[in-house]
Amino acid sequence: MPKKNNIELEISTIAQYLRLAHAPPDEALLRRYFTACEGKKDASSLTGADRRWVTVNLEANPAWQHAWAKLEKEAGKAVDWQFHALSPEAPAKWKTLQSLRSWMERFQFSPSQWAFRYAIAAGLVFAVLYGSLWLVGKLMLPRTYALASVDAYHEVLSVEIRGESPAATREFSAGAAALLAASSDWLGLFPHYDKAQADTAIAHFHRAFAAASDPFQRAEIAFFLAKACLMKTDSDHAKQWLEKTLAQNVADYRKEATDLLQKVAYQRE
Repeated sequence: MPKKNNIELEISTIAQYLRLAHAPPDEALLRRYFTACEGKKDASSLTGADRRWVTVNLEANPAWQHAWAKLEKEAGKAVDWQFHALSPEAPAKWKTLQSLRSWMERFQFSPSQWAFRYAIAAGLVFAVLYGSLWLVGKLMLPRTYALASVDAYHEVLSVEIRGESPAATREFSAGAAALLAASSDWLGLFPHYDKAQADTAIAHFHRAFAAASDPFQRAEIAFFLAKACLMKTDSDHAKQWLEKTLAQNVADYRKEATDLLQKVAYQRE
């Protein structure tokens, strides 16, 4: 039974459209509707029935469609009636839609421009990701990381130290090379000290300190031994070597050792 009702409804709809297909256009009504669609006149003069009648005929009746085409030719432009809602506010809404579409068309991009936009977007994503990883790496650094830095001592570590013992000088040079090579990172992220290099530096510095004969040489070796210990986050041994630096009772590295000793003590609290 429902199927029969559907068939009857379809037949009724077809019959209605056949009747519409033979109805002559209402020239006056169609012109008023056309003028409203152009936006030249408020659509409030058109009733809901008027608008429904025009739109239904424009959908189904070739004569109405032909009359609409004549009006478009007379106006010298195409006017789309299908975007109009059946309400007095429709032309104003259509104007808003047209303005929005016009604004969006100004931002249309060619394929190369789209590629450029995607490149910028990818760059921004990479920058945000890189910045986040950089921040995570910084937060993961041990408290002794900055104290162990030898960035200010590159020139000192690159030349032979003063002293009378060639063996101490030789061992110090090997330890200095390992100390300079200990600083590491991954593409600028997650900075850290290579503990194997720090161990190598400590071993050479121990032999250098044992072979050194004068206090100036021993003070310098002890100071950098403390730096190597800090690279391994070994604050206790770093403190001991800084105290040995001061125990040499020389001007060399006294201020640096004193400042570093205070910072190490503060970090341990």
